[in-house]
Amino acid sequence: MLTLSALTTNINLVALAMSLWLGLYVVTRSRTSRKAWLAACALWVLAAYFFQSAVALNLPNSPFSWMRALIVFIVPLWINITFLFLPPARRTNWMRWGIIPLGYILAGIIAALGMFTNLLFSSQNDDALFTNTRASGGAYYLILPLLVLGFGISLWNLWRARQATPNANLKRQFSILLAATMIEALAGALVAYGTAYSVPIPFILPDILYFGGVFFFGYTVARYNATLEGRPIDRDFIYTLLVVGSLTLFYCLVVWGLYVTGQVSFLSLALTIVGTVLANSLFDRLRLTLDRVFYQRQFQRLRSNLRGLAREVGAGQTLSERLHTILHSMSRFMRIKRGFIAVRREEQYIVEATHDAHALGEKFSLQTLAASEIIGLVLPARKNLQEMKLLVPLYADGEQIGAVVVGERENGTPYGEADLELLEDLADQIARVIHDIAAQAENATRLNDLVADFRARERALQLQVDEMLASRAAPAPQAAREWDEEKLIPLVEDALRKLHDVPYLGEHELAQLRVVQTRVAQKRDGTPVTFLDCGKALNETLVEALNELRPATPLPKGLQVPPREWHLYIILHDSYVQGETNRDTMSKLYISEGTFNRTRRRALRAVAKSLAEMEASVTG
Repeated sequence: MLTLSALTTNINLVALAMSLWLGLYVVTRSRTSRKAWLAACALWVLAAYFFQSAVALNLPNSPFSWMRALIVFIVPLWINITFLFLPPARRTNWMRWGIIPLGYILAGIIAALGMFTNLLFSSQNDDALFTNTRASGGAYYLILPLLVLGFGISLWNLWRARQATPNANLKRQFSILLAATMIEALAGALVAYGTAYSVPIPFILPDILYFGGVFFFGYTVARYNATLEGRPIDRDFIYTLLVVGSLTLFYCLVVWGLYVTGQVSFLSLALTIVGTVLANSLFDRLRLTLDRVFYQRQFQRLRSNLRGLAREVGAGQTLSERLHTILHSMSRFMRIKRGFIAVRREEQYIVEATHDAHALGEKFSLQTLAASEIIGLVLPARKNLQEMKLLVPLYADGEQIGAVVVGERENGTPYGEADLELLEDLADQIARVIHDIAAQAENATRLNDLVADFRARERALQLQVDEMLASRAAPAPQAAREWDEEKLIPLVEDALRKLHDVPYLGEHELAQLRVVQTRVAQKRDGTPVTFLDCGKALNETLVEALNELRPATPLPKGLQVPPREWHLYIILHDSYVQGETNRDTMSKLYISEGTFNRTRRRALRAVAKSLAEMEASVTG
């Protein structure tokens, strides 16, 4: 039968492993966050407490009894973390330079008294299963104000931080932090009350509360940082927990078998847990460090990017999950009763996210949801779009890749001009999300194919990269190819974004245009041509095509708003040639972001068409 001592020991060992691992997880995912490091320190203090508790129950005269007093540092750490959650405007100097340092000083004094004197505990039984097995000393009552004021201030900080944030997701996270703080305060109160008044409370109860409170607090800090950084965490957390947990469990079971048979001591078992968790948790960081020793810079970057891509693709939300989140937020903000987002899959549209509307996976023909701009739905029942009011097309790279279909608003008011502009802006963002996720998956597939090919040839990845770079530096001549406007639009946009990066343009696909090659040949006059010459020629060709958009009328001077005929030219010229921000260009033309994006797409199409005509004239 499992005794109370054995049960307490097992719980302490599990809590030790989890606290140590979670602290390492928090800091390795947010290495520059002060909140992450403070939460990790609290978890590591708790890990030291659990380590000492487990060893004290199984070894007489434990050499680690001094670790128990470190638990008091959780209180000032908690105050410090919760203070950082406050908006900068609400952080007062009296707390930053008064309360927080005073908390650390008081905790240090209490810990020192517990380690080096008998003033904190006048006597202590090594078999400390109950709080009344230790007699409190005169200095023990310093703990009471530290607990009450410390956790009281922490709760106050979290409540103010929760009230200050408008984000519903962050409010939920602050609610969890408040609950974790109250759990931790309850655990401290149980230990303080039982020790001060000799009440026999089994330590297993506050130990579970200690671990539960700090674990939820540490995990929520990691989730909070991930939310602010726009980084997914759910799958990464579970994956890392399973990997580290399974390896740690394997080694610990081996050592536990040796401990049961008397081959090793209990201290060896406890140290095995610590060492295994540290080794498995820090493996990735150690690998990055060794990369700097054994690999050249370009291969360090390649290996790091490959690992980052694998983590983002594997741990990120699926397309349906992201679209559902966007649709839910949009519907709540604009008070839309129902709606759905459909994504194009080959020759049909499939519903990927829905809000009180059509079922997931429902299919529509291309003609049903085709549109060039926002349109109101007339007789929507004929298209199986009952109770829907607007269709918002989603465009990426000049092609419709989906559609957002929304119904009427909760208050019954019609959609105004401001609502339509907001829907246009949202449509651009949604289209970018769909495009980026598709590109991410496509990149992962390409990399998988490359790696499989490298392994089939039994060559190291480094040699293959050298080969690829060498072949890229001296490209083989290509046969003439057909160019059309639709193929050129995404290439033109990419080249314009790097208009002043001559090396990039020299290796760009557009550098193979005959109009560019002809320009290079005329300039070099028979001398060897480099990829930099191609880059310069492509730059000049793009600027020439862009200048075709310039109207013949003079550009207004001073503060006069340029007429509409100048918008196509100004948007591309100011953005890509002069490098001005989109916001400045919109202010200059007095247009909204939605109008800016639509005009930019028309301008890119015009430049691509001009480039295609230039190519056709040279080929002909």
